[in-house]
Amino acid sequence: MRQKHKLTKIFKLVTVIALMACLLMSSIPITNAASQTDFKNFSIDDIEIIQFTNGYYTEDYDYDKDEYVKWYNYDYSSKIVGTATLTDGSTVDIDYAWISDNDVDLTDSQSVNNQWGLGSHQVTAELEGIKTTFNVNIVKPPFTVKSIEINDIDIVECTSGYYTKDYDYDKDEYVEWYKYNNFDVRGTITFNDGTSCDISYGGFEYKDTYYSFDFENDQSYENQWDIGTHKVVAKAFGFETSFNCNIKESPYASIEILSVAPVREKENSWDYEYALKFVYKVTYKDGRVEQRNSDDYYDDNPTISIIGDWQIGKENEFIVHLGKATAKGYAEVIPDYGFDFVAQNDGIYITNCTLEDEDIIIPEEIAGKKVIGITSLGYHFDTNAKSITIPDSVKTISEDAFEGCSSLQSLTIGSGVEYLSAKMFMYLYNLSEINVSSNNKNYLSIEGVVYNSAVDTMVVYPNGKSKSHTIPASVSNIDAITESKSDNINIVFADESKYYKTVDGVTYTVDMTKVVLCNKTKGGKYTMPDSVTQISDKAFAACKNLTDVNISKNVTDIVYSAFRGCTSLNNVSLPSNVTKISNEAFAKCTSLKDISLSDNLEAIGDSAFYESGLAKITIPDKVKSVDDYAFARSKVQTITIGKSVETIGEGTFQLTPVINVSIPDNVKSIGASAFCLCENLKSINLGSGLTEIKDCTFAKTALNNVFIPKNITKICYKAFENCNYLNDLEIKGDNVEIGESAFICCPLKNYSPSENISNYGDSSFRYSKIRNFHAGKTVTEIAYNSFGGCSELSDIQIPDTVLKISSCAFDGTKWYDAQPDGSVYLDHIYLRNKGESAPQNLTIKEGTKTIADGALFNVFCGATENIKTISLPDSLIRIGDLAFNGCTSLTEITIPASVEQIGDYAFLGCESLTSINVDPNNKFYSSENGVLFNKNKTELIYCPKQSSGEYTVPNSVKTIKSFAFANSGTERIVINRTNVKLEDYAIGYTTEPWIPVVSEVTKKWSSKNLDAIICCAKGSTADQYVQNTKDNDKLKCEYIDPTIIIDFGDANGDGEINAKDRMMLTRHLAKWSGYENIDMTAADLNNDGAVNAKDRMILTRHIAKWSGYETLPYTK
Repeated sequence: MRQKHKLTKIFKLVTVIALMACLLMSSIPITNAASQTDFKNFSIDDIEIIQFTNGYYTEDYDYDKDEYVKWYNYDYSSKIVGTATLTDGSTVDIDYAWISDNDVDLTDSQSVNNQWGLGSHQVTAELEGIKTTFNVNIVKPPFTVKSIEINDIDIVECTSGYYTKDYDYDKDEYVEWYKYNNFDVRGTITFNDGTSCDISYGGFEYKDTYYSFDFENDQSYENQWDIGTHKVVAKAFGFETSFNCNIKESPYASIEILSVAPVREKENSWDYEYALKFVYKVTYKDGRVEQRNSDDYYDDNPTISIIGDWQIGKENEFIVHLGKATAKGYAEVIPDYGFDFVAQNDGIYITNCTLEDEDIIIPEEIAGKKVIGITSLGYHFDTNAKSITIPDSVKTISEDAFEGCSSLQSLTIGSGVEYLSAKMFMYLYNLSEINVSSNNKNYLSIEGVVYNSAVDTMVVYPNGKSKSHTIPASVSNIDAITESKSDNINIVFADESKYYKTVDGVTYTVDMTKVVLCNKTKGGKYTMPDSVTQISDKAFAACKNLTDVNISKNVTDIVYSAFRGCTSLNNVSLPSNVTKISNEAFAKCTSLKDISLSDNLEAIGDSAFYESGLAKITIPDKVKSVDDYAFARSKVQTITIGKSVETIGEGTFQLTPVINVSIPDNVKSIGASAFCLCENLKSINLGSGLTEIKDCTFAKTALNNVFIPKNITKICYKAFENCNYLNDLEIKGDNVEIGESAFICCPLKNYSPSENISNYGDSSFRYSKIRNFHAGKTVTEIAYNSFGGCSELSDIQIPDTVLKISSCAFDGTKWYDAQPDGSVYLDHIYLRNKGESAPQNLTIKEGTKTIADGALFNVFCGATENIKTISLPDSLIRIGDLAFNGCTSLTEITIPASVEQIGDYAFLGCESLTSINVDPNNKFYSSENGVLFNKNKTELIYCPKQSSGEYTVPNSVKTIKSFAFANSGTERIVINRTNVKLEDYAIGYTTEPWIPVVSEVTKKWSSKNLDAIICCAKGSTADQYVQNTKDNDKLKCEYIDPTIIIDFGDANGDGEINAKDRMMLTRHLAKWSGYENIDMTAADLNNDGAVNAKDRMILTRHIAKWSGYETLPYTK
């Protein structure tokens, strides 16, 4: 009976689906009718699909097994590409849209009994009786999954899903129910090679490719999920794991639709669902009220149900669901004109095009008004519009109207357009013709090229024009050619031209003083007449047959792209008058092996000889600057730098085979990556004019020894990264700053870090072969992984002057690996807890002066979540950044009087911490009711877990630090002062203790939103903080009356007490003009109601830090 019931159910469902399919098929338009009626044949390329991707798990009845079986069904349709041939011999490209539009039948062998495995599988495509076949090749993934760990997720009931309908056989009708399907999971997927990826948004990214999980669960009409815990199975590449989905009770009491924007007419009801825009009010069960916009993203977004068939002129109904709350709304459907627009000046201005056709025709009228302007056509034309027709009614076109129309090939412009410029079309690389109406009074087109009406000025030469174009004899100005991005301009001039003449394939101005353009077919040797004084931009660009060029003795500037892409050019004779070689002048002249630069040359522009064949270069003595990428990717092996060069630009000699480089003393700056990837570069000599080595300057070169002279005080990011032969290094400067990854992966076998270094940046010597490290007294910081992975480093000494050091600075060194599990000390430093266990009661030994950054951060250390108490010694001076992050069981801590520095986020993630107690004798910090402040309580640093849900910020506080309330548990924070500065993430954010809160690379926080209400005055800085926080809809404001707070001593109200306030008080007392009537309430420092010389004396002593005058007002 059970089987019979199942089969009956299947039959009924199949019947319903078949009827629906028939209705749908009858309404499918054949948009490419021509390609059917004129169709000859077609072919589809073979497709490659990674196993268990591009498909979905489905369930079918296996009659052999007499049960339902789940199997993976591949959907290859989105990958289809091919070619169709029409009867006229022309071809069109095939993609999935073409297959769908032309109702092509696709047949394959997939079924529950024939599931596709690895290998090749044939698919047949048929149209009008013509068949073709192609193969779908299922290949192995580029990895093997070892494990998948997915965190449990919380979902508010009736969110993160959709309402669907199933047939209820008992009721004999379709019944609506809610199905959860948006599982925004987080976790980690680990591969057999030891690498791993973060899981987010239902999948993971591996080597720039995103892979999605398939989720399975037991939801059905008969088994609808209620509040509680439900199991979900995640599958990927034959591996599966499970996680719990916890359905939480909805916090929403009701919702109300406030306003609904009109919606354009759509073909299908689901299109209306996505197009609908409305404003709604949400009332929470706790009484809170907020206004939302349907365009904005929230943790819980509403579900929309479209009721009935929507039509123009009808009151169209929809229902919004948020949790269990629902609201009914009505929308107006308006005609879809295919364009967004605004009505202005009695006309229509188009602001966007929503059509997806290849041929766009802009109408004369929209909504009964003339279309008179185009401000933008949007950005979706990248793969669609190939032609656009602009009607006669349009008068104005904005300069960026066609931005993004990268596929545009043909443009027709009506009679009304009043202004055109070459800049409008500068980046339309495929545009081959512009046709202007013959009735336009301002412009006309000849062979697709635009001229002014007088035909004396060329206005636009399309980038994609390839056919030869004859310029009329009347044209005197062809500057538009220089605006074109094409190197393949193919023009000739009318023989009777009064302005230009062509001699042997080269066009000049008629007086022969300027070279305009060279015919692209011209080859061999060319001698420029001495009458020439100017060369037009790109005049000889892409003349690939030119071999020799003698330039006129009267030319002073080799202009932009003058000879770019002249790939056969092997000899250039430059006259002595040349003072400038402009950007890209000889770029990609791959045959140009040598060039003699004029002694009078003063400037070499960006990419001037980029990818040229030059083997050597001597930069003349008058040149002051060699600009960015000037010789990059050239064949330069020998470089001689002139006596006046002060600046070598970014990437100037990047990717060249240069062997030796000597930087003279006159050079003051070398740009980032200037010699990066010069794989043959073996030696450098750095001159006395340099003060720093910038990012990646010598990265990935063959240097084997480097001497850094005394004048260089900063070595920047990856300056010598991956110099795999660099063993000898000497740094002579004083207080030299070593930047992040400056020498990462350099062997440095013969280098011992010198004592003149001030700072070791992140990973600065990581993976080197350094054997000993004795830090000098000048060192102020040793950052994250500075010496990480230095497997031969066994001898480390750190002077007690070093207070800021990362707990991971020496990870992977021989020294660290030799340390026993437990507390690891390095001289006066508590470095970290090593191993997989940690004591419940941790005592830092006496004599310790600093606790390293991240010392007990649970991402770096094992089992620190077990630590309940930490005793700090009286010798302690600094507590590092993130020092106790993730000590989730720590309940209370006392800060000794000796502590002078507490690093950023030291207590972040200490979820159980209820009190931070500061010794009253501490000169730098204080505490009040367990909350950590600076000494004078102007900065609130960290508020631990509170017993009450509300906390009032003391009126003395002027700044609330980042993540100050991350673990406080308070949802209401009262801020009476109107000008408190709230740093980023100060209120309303926390971090997961097990997630690294700071990325080594991006330095961005992995934060989590918290519910929080800030009670503050309207318009206060706290109010502005809430209004400006767009990524946390849980953060709200509740307005209270402002409180007047006097900051005694801050006479000018700038938040600081200093000599400026004393000067203002002095001038006020002396009755200077403009200072008589200002409010000086804050200057009444003895609080006696009068501002006089006594207050000036008190302020003077306070600024001078006299004993007894530290606190204002002074009332002794």
